[in-house]
Amino acid sequence: MTPKKNNNSIKRGVSIEERLSKLESDVAMIKKTIETKKTSDHKKLILWTSSALLVISSLFFVFSIAGFWLKTNVVNTDVWVSKTSEVIQNPSVRSDISTSLSNAIFTKVDVNSYVSDLLPEKAKPLAGPISNSLQSFTQQQINKAMQSQTFINTWEQLNRKAHSGLINSLDKANTNSLNNNDLMYFSGDKLMLNFNPIYTNIRNKLSSRGLTFVDKVTPSQINKQIQVAQVQQMPTVLFAFNIINKAALLMIIPMLLFGIGGLLLAPDRRKGLMIFGISSIVLLVLNVQAVYLTQYPFIAGLNSALQNSNSASAQAIFDIYTKDLIYYDRVAIVLMLVLIAFTFLAGPAKMSVWIRAQISKLFDSKSDSQVVKWLVKNTNYIIAGLLIFTFILTVFPLINSVWYLLTLFVVVGILCIGLISLKNTQKTKKPQSKKSSKK
Repeated sequence: MTPKKNNNSIKRGVSIEERLSKLESDVAMIKKTIETKKTSDHKKLILWTSSALLVISSLFFVFSIAGFWLKTNVVNTDVWVSKTSEVIQNPSVRSDISTSLSNAIFTKVDVNSYVSDLLPEKAKPLAGPISNSLQSFTQQQINKAMQSQTFINTWEQLNRKAHSGLINSLDKANTNSLNNNDLMYFSGDKLMLNFNPIYTNIRNKLSSRGLTFVDKVTPSQINKQIQVAQVQQMPTVLFAFNIINKAALLMIIPMLLFGIGGLLLAPDRRKGLMIFGISSIVLLVLNVQAVYLTQYPFIAGLNSALQNSNSASAQAIFDIYTKDLIYYDRVAIVLMLVLIAFTFLAGPAKMSVWIRAQISKLFDSKSDSQVVKWLVKNTNYIIAGLLIFTFILTVFPLINSVWYLLTLFVVVGILCIGLISLKNTQKTKKPQSKKSSKK
């Protein structure tokens, strides 16, 4: 009986040891699964955090472009005067202003009676047709007067004075800056163009050209204003204007801080740069589309004020004031595309490796020349010089064209990739040459 008990005890002992061993392995596997999951969750958290920081950085990048445009095109008086001079020299704008101003004059003067008094008794029935022709002639003379250098100089002075008033009203959130001498002013949420100072400066010129009836119309009687634009949610716009205007250049600081933080956290910094580039392109494209969308209410409102649905003035004014912002955004889009292409070509993808190999083959025949050795030795300095040269040509462009910048960035990018490929090729060839010498 005793041996049977021993066998049973041995079987029980073995069974317990097996169970313990299995439990230990199960516990170890559970721990490993938990650690793997924690590591995976930690990596995901880092990835999402770095991506969020890079997207925020790209957002500040777009804000800095908008701030730069605001500083140079809206706040800068010299640029504003230049833009408004470009507006008044536009044929469509001159035509619409001369039409509106002649209509305002003829509503204040009984031109029919004026012409009738000048005609002999038998010719008085011709007063009506002559008056109609006289209005058309007046419109033409106003248009010609607005093209004179004297008027352009006066227009620039008026705009310089009016601009300071506009900026002060925006800075102080004051939307009632009406003055009889103000060329442009805010009335509530509407930006208005005042015809009074325009008429004041061309009145004598019209009189000297034979239109003496304008002497009967004083500048104070020309109470003609047209709505240039209506700004919805004016308090919000004023608040945003103040923030962007005062912190335009400072936005570069958070852009750099978020960008550097995102790249430091990113598991793959090359992919981090691509995330920054892609998010910037998306935001820049949305910004451009937003600018294009705002032109429709702007054009509709101005055409309604001019009572001319076919007027080209509104489109011309909108294009003149927004073309720089769209240009800056397009340049930034091209720059981001070059950044994405550069980071992709520097990566381990098969296409990237193949392209780099094709570029490096261009230098194979000269791999032992002194020129190639010098290029390999000074690759970093040459790339830095190319980037500085590109920055200078971007800030001071030889040609104001997006295609010029696109060509510049592509050429410099190819040169940089070629230099990096050449350096990497020379590094891989050195160990091979040592092995062959040992053989």
